[in-house]
Amino acid sequence: MRTLSRIIVLIFVLTYVSAHAYWKDDFPTTPFETVTKEKIKDLEKQIKTLIPMCLGKLETSFGKVWKRNRHGFPKFLSVTVLSENEAQAFEGFAETHGSLFVGMLFNPYPFLSGHTDLETTVCHETVHAYFRKHMSFGTYFRLPKWAREGSAVYLVNQLSHKERRALYRQWSGERNAQLNGLEGAHSLEDYFEDALAFTFLDEKYSAVQRVLSLVLEGKDIFEAIEQASGLRKEIFLREALAYAQNYIARRLQSLNKETREAITNWSNPAARNRASIEFMRQFKSGISQAGLPKTLDFALSVAFSLDVYSITSDERELIHDYERVLKEIPSIEYGSNLANVRYKLGGLYLNIGDYNKSLHYYTLIFNENIEVPILQQSATAGILRSYVGLTDWRKVLAWSERERGLHESNVVEYRYYRGLAYQAMGKSKKARDLFEWACLSNANRRFKEKACQAFNQ
Repeated sequence: MRTLSRIIVLIFVLTYVSAHAYWKDDFPTTPFETVTKEKIKDLEKQIKTLIPMCLGKLETSFGKVWKRNRHGFPKFLSVTVLSENEAQAFEGFAETHGSLFVGMLFNPYPFLSGHTDLETTVCHETVHAYFRKHMSFGTYFRLPKWAREGSAVYLVNQLSHKERRALYRQWSGERNAQLNGLEGAHSLEDYFEDALAFTFLDEKYSAVQRVLSLVLEGKDIFEAIEQASGLRKEIFLREALAYAQNYIARRLQSLNKETREAITNWSNPAARNRASIEFMRQFKSGISQAGLPKTLDFALSVAFSLDVYSITSDERELIHDYERVLKEIPSIEYGSNLANVRYKLGGLYLNIGDYNKSLHYYTLIFNENIEVPILQQSATAGILRSYVGLTDWRKVLAWSERERGLHESNVVEYRYYRGLAYQAMGKSKKARDLFEWACLSNANRRFKEKACQAFNQ
């Protein structure tokens, strides 16, 4: 069973890799390991411990039992924790497949980094496994994506984990963040709207238990909704969207006046600076308290502060603030990604010249934050700059050689650094050639001037 899951993963990975080169192959090995075989083995053990607990709750609710083996684990269920190469080709944190034989796949990185909660994710996947096990392949396959994901989020009380990210995305003006109805294009970001549909059925009609019981018996989701609530498909879809829109409007009205004004100003380029000042004020006010506020206003101030470059804030003070965010606030509570806080700290430590600390945070992103590939790849520049600050010239040489995909302005910077490395290693001809090239480029004025100065010495 485990072998079957691994074969499925390998087929997917090989298909992906045939079209996408693994970007890390262009770089040296990580500055230091943070994801070890021991940690992954321990994670797998935790997952296997949580599954029977999650399953027991579903069996109590719906009455259908999944037979256990002599160890108390569900029969014909496999768990696979992905390797780094497999995880690179994997979208999301986990997924479940199969019907008679069910398999769960877990990307270990979001859990090992602390970005997402293990228990709720395992219980979420257990909902998928339970429904797959007790429905025929055909009936489960016909169940719409919104119903699969919305029921899983709803049943494991995961809505609060999805809410703050969804609200931040809505109010920060992120593209494709608006509600698009249950039958619109679906992505990982739509789980919030999916779950609100079940919240609507529960709040207005107390119908969720009945609907999902009928679905488990093989009933079409819209037939089950009509039987349990009296709502025909088109009416349900319309009312569920209206409920979600009203929910967001109510959450907006629950904010204090200053936060609402800042959100409005954020969407106006001419007023965004005022919004930035207000979000930073609320962030600094909240972070100064002995017990951090649990309010949505404070959570939003954390998320928006990560998008603000504040020239008025003391960098050492900000480091203290964001270190506290990392230690005391799970990322699900402020709606942004853990990698954003790490990236902010990496930049702040670079600015004050603490290069070991900047290297630490950029390496954590490089090693672990696979769910944010843009930041994970951008962290390589932070690693290089940290090595420059540490004057570790062999490492500078290794990390500056990869130029594929870089903007020319970054190439100028990288070649200047490589020139410094060769110069320090006594290879003056190679150094002068690189300085000359960077000096002749007009793509990066700052490093052009540095290169010209080095070339003319």
